[in-house]
Amino acid sequence: MQQPSGAAGVSVLLALLLTSAALGEVFTSTQDLQQVFLVERNLVDALAKYLIKAETRLGRIRRYLQEYEAVRTDMGWTSSPEDMAMSGNKAFIESDQHPDSTSNAYNNATLDSNSDFNPTESDSSSNNIDVVGASSETSSPDSFDEALLEKLAGNPLHTFHLMKRLTVYWKHIDAQVLQEEWNGVLRALFGDLGPQQPQYLLPADEDLQGAAQALVRLHHVYGLNMSSMVRGDIWGVQSSAELSAQDCLYMGKHSFNLGHYAQSVEWFSEAFNLAGFEHNQTISQDQVSEFLNTALKAHEEAQTQFQQQIQQEQEQRGYPDILTIENVAGSTENNENQWHTTLPHPSAITDLKDDLPNGFKYNSPNDDETNFFDLCRGNTLLTPEALSTLHCRYEHRGSKFLLLMPAKVEYHHPSPAGLVTFHDVLSDAETIAIKKLAHPVMVRAMVQGVEGKGNTVSSTRTSKVAWLDESLDPLMDRISRRIEQLTGLSMDQTREHSEMLQVANYGIGGHYNPHHDYLLVDKTPEELANINPREVLMGDRVATFMFYLSDVTRGGATAFPRMGVAVWPKRGSAAFWFNLRRSGAANDHTLHGACPVVHGSKWVSNKWIRERGQFNTRPCSLNPRE
Repeated sequence: MQQPSGAAGVSVLLALLLTSAALGEVFTSTQDLQQVFLVERNLVDALAKYLIKAETRLGRIRRYLQEYEAVRTDMGWTSSPEDMAMSGNKAFIESDQHPDSTSNAYNNATLDSNSDFNPTESDSSSNNIDVVGASSETSSPDSFDEALLEKLAGNPLHTFHLMKRLTVYWKHIDAQVLQEEWNGVLRALFGDLGPQQPQYLLPADEDLQGAAQALVRLHHVYGLNMSSMVRGDIWGVQSSAELSAQDCLYMGKHSFNLGHYAQSVEWFSEAFNLAGFEHNQTISQDQVSEFLNTALKAHEEAQTQFQQQIQQEQEQRGYPDILTIENVAGSTENNENQWHTTLPHPSAITDLKDDLPNGFKYNSPNDDETNFFDLCRGNTLLTPEALSTLHCRYEHRGSKFLLLMPAKVEYHHPSPAGLVTFHDVLSDAETIAIKKLAHPVMVRAMVQGVEGKGNTVSSTRTSKVAWLDESLDPLMDRISRRIEQLTGLSMDQTREHSEMLQVANYGIGGHYNPHHDYLLVDKTPEELANINPREVLMGDRVATFMFYLSDVTRGGATAFPRMGVAVWPKRGSAAFWFNLRRSGAANDHTLHGACPVVHGSKWVSNKWIRERGQFNTRPCSLNPRE
């Protein structure tokens, strides 16, 4: 099938890139991003070759126009084709610099309709390219003065050049447009089968939005310096990738729609300053100021509303003020991109404080967000006294196999959750093998649906996952046996004592909001009725064994805000904790989340161990706190 060429090829290319949602979700996995960077490198090489040929073709067109200059002179026309071409080129350049010339996927990220704000965008109709002289100088052949035409036709030199232009010159120009050079660009981007059957996963609109939300998330969680970010410095890693005023405006819109009003004010302020520095090249300061003023107003209203809400709840429940107004921007928004906890009864707070190390101050679940951010940023929440009770040591864990090769165990917390890290559990070769097995079957990660109904994609978790059965490769069985030796728990997957190994790869700013791994114990009878009976028969997730398959340059920790500790990725190591107490009750301390990845690639694999089959390996206890 003949591929589109020239301008038609460009139109097809842009249409495919901007509208094909089926090609999206690239931003959720660094593995996919690496492939896209490789595709782009090939695309740039193809475009460079195309540009060389295009410039040759344009040279032939200019030569055609220059040849025609003699006709223009003899006809007495005042505007030359060269002037027309130059004026059209100038208009194109100016429109390319104008903010409204950007693709709809980028420029149409307006503030959410719930904000009651719809600032007037600049009129894009002013960007239409009008070629100077096109309307006044151009006319049909029949309108030319017959005497002038006779003069041209009677001149053998003009006749010769006319024949030459429309045979030799035009044939070269027409042939150049129809040649394979643009098809080479399409092959570099889509593969040998062309746009109809793309071989590579390419970005779609949602990938642009996901990448923007990732930057917003990184700034929000890590408190990164805004000025450094826009200049390419993110957490001390400098790059040549910088942000323009229009980029900052786009980030501000996303922050606003996510309910992070304080952040949106920062982004809009930076956009305003950059617009002045750029002399309004990508966006005007007048446009930015409308968004900035609205964000300021929304931030003030959110603070007032939040304070009133806290005061009302305190009066109803009748216990002292244990909350602060930090990170309140957008707390009134009911948005899945944020996570909130409700004010518990005082007795529930007392229960959560049990088993915490001395010196760790934990007031209520309202501390979860602040603690999570602090842990992600590398701050230590445990006091020196609490840290002194933790240790690292070699253990055989009651296993005869480990007597000759003891496990390297690092204790993070003294609570019944038993949070530890086993170091050097996997070899480098094994981590590579697991990733290779997962590569072909990775899909967008999902979370349990509302009221336990099925699974759904959510922006609370940005990663891609694969599920690997033990029958897939002998390595899977060896890993299960290894976990049995380290934990003493049954891993028999055929008898549903554990789940398949889940492998996850996090993308740009990849994260997982704080959550519990148990699935059943916190559900109401109505919600349990919506869960697959097979899941209920397997029992809840009694424990989690999480391998780290890669090191992460910046970020990516697993933070436990109710324990005050974080586990940092180290290739070949594994974190382990109990989600349920021996009584079968939920262990609320195990609330944990994946901190956003700032730099690097994060790969993990999870083995969830079910209650079924653990009656002998972990007997129940009558003590509800054990």
